[in-house]
Amino acid sequence: MLAVALFGGALGGLSESLYCVASYSTATVVFADNLGFAVAGMQFLWGSGGSTGAIIGGAIADLWGYAASFFVVSSLFLLSLPFIATSRIFRRNRKPASTSPPAVRESCRTANNIKHIWLLRDLRFLAFLFDLFLDGLIFGFLEPTLEPYLDQFHQSSSGAGSVFSVYSLSFSIASLICGIISHYKAEIRFLPLAHLLNIAGYIVMGPAPFLPFQPSMGLIYASQVLLGAGVASMHVLSYSSAIKRAIAKGYPEDMDTSSFVSGAIFSSFVLGATVSPPVSGYLVETLGFRVGSMILLGVLVVWMPALLLLQKK
Repeated sequence: MLAVALFGGALGGLSESLYCVASYSTATVVFADNLGFAVAGMQFLWGSGGSTGAIIGGAIADLWGYAASFFVVSSLFLLSLPFIATSRIFRRNRKPASTSPPAVRESCRTANNIKHIWLLRDLRFLAFLFDLFLDGLIFGFLEPTLEPYLDQFHQSSSGAGSVFSVYSLSFSIASLICGIISHYKAEIRFLPLAHLLNIAGYIVMGPAPFLPFQPSMGLIYASQVLLGAGVASMHVLSYSSAIKRAIAKGYPEDMDTSSFVSGAIFSSFVLGATVSPPVSGYLVETLGFRVGSMILLGVLVVWMPALLLLQKK
């Protein structure tokens, strides 16, 4: 059964990654003139889905057992397939039409010949990817460690789900706010503030051993508000900045560029989310949740100077 569960988890992770990359790539091309709102809108839907899913999933698990929630979610995905398959929005691509003037077509052909992989040599672009890697580390830490930590408060499945629902709700609201920030081209300026929210979230979640407080549900909820806002903000601001950086470096504003950036963004996030759970689990088992969470806090603090350096052009 463990092998089946591992295979199902791997297949689900692959499907989710492909689904996200395709969806974000399409959204950022179709709404390229409002890039920040496009990314923020997708993040809002992601957070809203997570909030709703946490509540409904916990309630279903309490009523009909843990496995029932997976059946319900997979059924909803199946019901959405006809709408996705027949949608015309996926056919849009912002490549120049054949009726464009010869000079425009030649310019676009030259731009299309630039290898997207060369973007990985740009330090600013790599910095935006590392932001998403850190987002993945945060997500990967919370998933296997926070729910067992909640056992000391004797929470039901729906009660534990409400904690993650708060995270998702904060995630959704922050995504919309960051859409406005991106629209006014202020992403770089607000990245340190978003990162500071993540740092604050890890300080109060345990809480940190150097604080004179005992663990409480109030601190847990406060940390989820901070982390939801911080992770969403880093995601939207870094994603928008990465696409704008690619365009500024001379890459065409088309599906190829959007797909490469989306793939790089989600690869960085997934890498962090993959590395973090086993390492986090070991740290928490060895050091305890409060001390173990300080390791990731240290990583976040070390990255702050790099975000401040991004302010310099």
